[in-house]
Amino acid sequence: RAGLACQLGCQVGETAILSAAGRHFASSVADLRYVEGSYDAWLVREALAGTNLTFGRGGWAPALTGGGLGIDIDPAALQRVTVRRVNL
Repeated sequence: RAGLACQLGCQVGETAILSAAGRHFASSVADLRYVEGSYDAWLVREALAGTNLTFGRGGWAPALTGGGLGIDIDPAALQRVTVRRVNL
C-alpha cells in the first residue's frame, strides 16, 4: 500500500529454526521482491530439525504446515551445539 519493497535474506549460521521462521514469513507476506533462505544444510555442520529444510531445485521450498514453526527440534543435536545455557 505504501509502495515499500521488502526482501527476506538468510543469515550466516542459519539453523532450521530461522529457516522455518523465514519460510513462514515468505509464505505469508505478499509481493516480496527478493527471497533467500533455507540454506540449512549449506550453512551448519549439524541439522537441528528432523526434517531437512534446505531449499530444492531452482530455489523452491514448500510452505510448512505443522504447528508452531512446523518443525521438530532434535534435543540431542541442540545439546551438542550448545555453547552456553542460561536459565531464566
